[in-house]
Amino acid sequence: MAYAKVQTRGVPGVAVAIVAAVILVGATPADAQTYLRSITGTGVNQLDEPIGVAVDTANNSNVLVADSSNQRIQVFSATGTYIRTIGSSATINDPYGVAVDTANNSNVLVADLTNSRVEVFTATGGFLYNITGTGANTLGEVTGVAVDTANSSNVLVADYGNSRIQVFTAAGNYVRTIGSGTIGLPSGVAVDTANGSNVLVLDNNRVDVFSATGNLIRSFTPTGANALSGPLGIAVDTANGSNVAIGDGYNNRVQMFSATGSFVRTIAGTGANALNFAAGVAVDTANGSNVLVADMHNNRVQVFTDSFSSPAPVVVPALGPWAILALALLLGTAGYFVLRYRHA
Repeated sequence: MAYAKVQTRGVPGVAVAIVAAVILVGATPADAQTYLRSITGTGVNQLDEPIGVAVDTANNSNVLVADSSNQRIQVFSATGTYIRTIGSSATINDPYGVAVDTANNSNVLVADLTNSRVEVFTATGGFLYNITGTGANTLGEVTGVAVDTANSSNVLVADYGNSRIQVFTAAGNYVRTIGSGTIGLPSGVAVDTANGSNVLVLDNNRVDVFSATGNLIRSFTPTGANALSGPLGIAVDTANGSNVAIGDGYNNRVQMFSATGSFVRTIAGTGANALNFAAGVAVDTANGSNVLVADMHNNRVQVFTDSFSSPAPVVVPALGPWAILALALLLGTAGYFVLRYRHA
């Protein structure tokens, strides 16, 4: 479709109302993301304040949820059917994040906040080992975990209690520290395997981007209407230019930015599907880069497409550009308005 501009002169009182109606009817609606489904669980498997989410792209895009108030990880199919529970209150205390090592049999890694460790399980829930660090590298409160599948499945941990990112081997041996002296309060961590395994850190209401070896590349702090408030989750869409998805907690939305920090779009849901504290996020790169959000206060995970639809504008039938111009000219001779109309 094409659009043209018509300037009309002399549009007093009643004409303003008519012209405004044409503008409102004929304008293209704002783009809106597409809601796909909710994942809630039922009965004893019902989610309670989910705070983290991950996708196992090596296993049919199974969805793993850090079910915080139930002290467990819940596993669902991509369409929301319950599969299994991993861990329990006997071992996990405040699961704050979850990741999947798709390069190592889809092992499941849990950021165990209060126990100050990362717990590693098999894909079917068998406990393997804990990652805690030792001495000066011992973890404090853990708020996030990510796996660098491009670098021997190194494990990156948001060590909130010590204001740093700790990097370990897949087996739990200390490798390096990232961001000491730069990072304040890391609430989430992600790895961009499409860009040299850059490490992205949620630090207060900004994003710090480091190289895989810990050199600071850039920081970006969204401002104005796009400013973050209490973000808890971060993910990278490696299938779409390494766009960055952020669970913008108190703003009840997911904010999407380019790899360099330019604003891309907002995902918030509407009506019954609106988010209420957007916590952890994940991107299903095996299914069109669908975006999954831990909708914490609604006790569910919401799934959206990572694309926008642009509905065709609805216009008054048979009201062409010359008709609009003639109508406006008949009603006065002062001022002007710019109209948009649709034509084939």
